[in-house]
Amino acid sequence: MRERDQALGPAGDGVTFEQAEKVFTKWIQVFRPVLTVSLVNALELQAYPNRCFTHVLMMTLSRNFTASTPLRTDAQIAKAFKLEDAFVVSTEEALQTIPNDELRVGLRSGMDGVIERAKEIQAKEPGRLGVPMMLLGAPGCNLIRLTPCGIEATATDLPPWNADWKNDLKVSLDSGKRF
Repeated sequence: MRERDQALGPAGDGVTFEQAEKVFTKWIQVFRPVLTVSLVNALELQAYPNRCFTHVLMMTLSRNFTASTPLRTDAQIAKAFKLEDAFVVSTEEALQTIPNDELRVGLRSGMDGVIERAKEIQAKEPGRLGVPMMLLGAPGCNLIRLTPCGIEATATDLPPWNADWKNDLKVSLDSGKRF
């Protein structure tokens, strides 16, 4: 058995890395609309559209399932992780939080690629937003995911800024509401 296949959880609940990773990916897909709205508000893209190039929304999640938890439907997947914290940092600060050098280099490359692509899009379509990014992590599962969110809009097309974005995000995630 490879090291990453071993059970992740406390009390030997039997969840493997691959299982947790699969659920994490699906959880992100289920909540993509909520996460994107929160990202826009967290970065305050309405007023600072260039933050797409300099900042990320970091979210820390905890695993809320065991190997015996049924995770077949979107509603069940929606309850698989719990938001512990969400905050905005510069891309450099975000990378400094990654203790693994290889992972940090990979994330930097990923971020640089997203920023480069966003600048190409903006060159073709002046005024269009870049591609804001989230860095979602579930430390108890050894999971981290760079999640870019393409937004086909200008800053003036966005809904008004929601100062209570973090609370709204937590309420949506805790309740399993996906809009």
